[in-house]
Amino acid sequence: MSGIAGFIHFDGRPADEGTLAAMLSSLAHRGPDATGQWLQGPAGLAHCLLRTTPQSLGEVQPLHGAESGLVMVMDGRVDNREELLGQLRQHGVVPDGTTDPALVLSAYERWGGACLDHIDGDFAFAIWDSRKRRVFCARDRFGIKPLVYHWDGKTFSFASEVGAILALPRVTADLDERLVAEFLGAAWQAQDATFWAGIKRLPPSCRMIASADGLKIDNYWKPSLEISRDSDADNIVQYRGLLFDAVKRLSRSHVPLACEVSGGLDSSAIFAIASRLGDQGDFGAPGLAGFTLTFEEAPEADELAHVQAVSAFTGQPVQAIAATFKPLDWYRQRALRTGDFPSYPNGVMGIGIREAAAASGARVLLTGNGGDELLLGDPQFYASLFRTGDIAEILRVLRDDVTAAGIPVALWRLLRRGALPAIPDGMKRVLGRGPRIGNHRAWLSPQLAQQLAMRASPDAVVDPAFRFLTERLLEPFALHAHEFEERLASECRIELRHPFLTRALAEHCFRMPPRLRTNARFGRAFHRRAMAGLLPTQVLERTDKADFMVTMRRPMPGVLEAIETAMRQGALGDWLDMDKAKSVLAKARDNNVDGWPEFMVWTLFGCMCARGYLSGDSGDISGGRIEGRRDDQEA
Repeated sequence: MSGIAGFIHFDGRPADEGTLAAMLSSLAHRGPDATGQWLQGPAGLAHCLLRTTPQSLGEVQPLHGAESGLVMVMDGRVDNREELLGQLRQHGVVPDGTTDPALVLSAYERWGGACLDHIDGDFAFAIWDSRKRRVFCARDRFGIKPLVYHWDGKTFSFASEVGAILALPRVTADLDERLVAEFLGAAWQAQDATFWAGIKRLPPSCRMIASADGLKIDNYWKPSLEISRDSDADNIVQYRGLLFDAVKRLSRSHVPLACEVSGGLDSSAIFAIASRLGDQGDFGAPGLAGFTLTFEEAPEADELAHVQAVSAFTGQPVQAIAATFKPLDWYRQRALRTGDFPSYPNGVMGIGIREAAAASGARVLLTGNGGDELLLGDPQFYASLFRTGDIAEILRVLRDDVTAAGIPVALWRLLRRGALPAIPDGMKRVLGRGPRIGNHRAWLSPQLAQQLAMRASPDAVVDPAFRFLTERLLEPFALHAHEFEERLASECRIELRHPFLTRALAEHCFRMPPRLRTNARFGRAFHRRAMAGLLPTQVLERTDKADFMVTMRRPMPGVLEAIETAMRQGALGDWLDMDKAKSVLAKARDNNVDGWPEFMVWTLFGCMCARGYLSGDSGDISGGRIEGRRDDQEA
């Protein structure tokens, strides 16, 4: 894991060492093991490193291509190292050294922007070409490694976190109310937005060229939506093999590895596979340690009984760590320090696991993140079968549902999830079953509602069989969530790795027939079948999920008091319809069953914390505008 930063003055001004040092200083938590800077003419690049692989022990960045005139900084890993090395050697390219950045730079020298077709892994990198006077930037397919940038027509700046961009005196900090509208309206649409106008995020699976002519951004990868024609059994065998391979590749570490074990199907599967690979001598790290969360006086969130079953089944101990609860001022100070949204309590609750993993000597934590996105099925896929008239497939699904839950349940599911959704929208309106729109936007002020309307909706996936999968995997909020977690982990000197979010596995899951995802009894149906023999029956047949709303509800009185104080001061009138906002607050105070009011109230509190950055006072949520950064942080 690393922090990267840099800037290029395309108007010819020389790069300033002090400015580059200020950017690097804001990223120090991301790379305590080594730092490096490179300045020449109008360009400056900086890097800080946390060593997490055997190859990184010899890593030095920024990296120079002696003959090509290229200079690169990279955060991330190459998970198909041997394949990439083989491809390069076939073309007569022998990389200088065996570090992952060296492989990426050699691939770029050989294939240019098409190098991304040959690279698998989590990465964000920037390459300055002094001869062509341009910067090439790229980000991994799922947005695991962050990359943000600023372009004012003369200078291009980039970094791993927005705080490094805000450290630049020339950058104006203006709150982007359109993103605030997306958060408060629960309608995340823009993959490239940050909370600051002018500071953009490079979206996942995108590459960019910055030059004096401007910016050019395009997408280099999208999952195929072509359904596999293999048998169900073959699809499941292939899935199991790919998941084993993903865990093996992502286990590469020079010190023992840590793994989250929640007791659910996803993280438990990763832990069980890691344990099996260790038993077989095929694990990429010298050891494995499991960690789980416990919740005092919150049985609805505690999964310890399931975790103990997994531990006993695998023969691997799992250490229980109390969930982390932070005071409200921690969120305010965090926003002030980072210049960003301070995260949600259900993400902060895992800080203790990251700290315990680091204390054990680990630098990498495997997670089950991505399982929800890839494995859950949308029962509405029945509607696709009705629209296409695929009677044979409908009968196969109906047979599986009868076997799983009986004839009455199977027939109800066929009607509710197949026949009714397939009715044209016009007919639904006649029948009184037209599309329903949620009311999460109702509390927005007219000003913010207008900002939300300005956002263009992402490209829709027409087929219901894929809409659910595509939107969950690539939705903008998932991108924010990845970055919140990644930043929290980096502050504990831990790199998160997510075996479910790997290219080969994701592409296979997209090709899986939708009916394999869920039946009338179980979600994640094919995953359960694939994990047979690896997990105890107690977990394989689990249908409940832990409720982590306790993390938001326990401190809710203080959050409500802070918001109500701001409302009395008139500080939120530009964001909210006051009457409707009071209704949302009342529902949050009553611990509403569905959890949405509490989530929205915490979202509002987080946005208030981010806006407090403008004044330099963590308690001030009045908003406003500042030029550059405060005097004590200017370069």
